[in-house]
Amino acid sequence: MAELDIADFPVEHRVMTEREAARYCSLSVVHFRRLRKSQKGPRFVQLGIRRIGYRVGDLLAWLEKRSSTSS
Repeated sequence: MAELDIADFPVEHRVMTEREAARYCSLSVVHFRRLRKSQKGPRFVQLGIRRIGYRVGDLLAWLEKRSSTSS
């Protein structure tokens, strides 16, 4: 059986830790947690009882929804 390589997965399906995702979005981890708890943040994945992850595709979609359309 062949071993899986993360490079084989599409980038939008890769999962970032909470800290990595907050940094990717240029936000503090504390603010990122507040957004999640108020259901205003990006979709997340419950990886364990105390571990949250974020798919790159969900982060990109959330950031796109938040981008300004005004000139």
